[in-house]
Amino acid sequence: MAELNRSARSTALRAATLALEKKAEDVLVIEIGRASNVADYLVICSGMSDVHVRAVAEFVRRRLSKEGVRSHHTEGAEHGHWALTDFIDVVVHVMQPKVREYYNLEGLWADCPQKRYDELSDPMVDIEDSWGGANEGAQTESREEIA
Repeated sequence: MAELNRSARSTALRAATLALEKKAEDVLVIEIGRASNVADYLVICSGMSDVHVRAVAEFVRRRLSKEGVRSHHTEGAEHGHWALTDFIDVVVHVMQPKVREYYNLEGLWADCPQKRYDELSDPMVDIEDSWGGANEGAQTESREEIA
């Protein structure tokens, strides 16, 4: 199988960390690159209101931009139910829980390696360093560990 873009992995993990910093809930990183050419990773998380969805999506976009990772486009943020930000190799979805349940992206990509991040004890911890190790906030969701 083709090797996935390490930079994309770093971007996905950084986006997950940033979403958690903005109090997003149920943060999930899915490695889809071996199953699709859409992107290498999806980051899916929940915002609890229209304002929260927009705030999380905008925070992730702005912070990654400051770090040199530019988004290709953002859509849906104006409505606040679901915001999608496309970073080419990484797509970040911020959704309200009912919208997330309805579209069930986790189920669509159930055969792909997934890691859930419910909280970070210290937002400054480099989540990538713990990807292969024991991160108390992370739970592997698939038969295959994301390496």
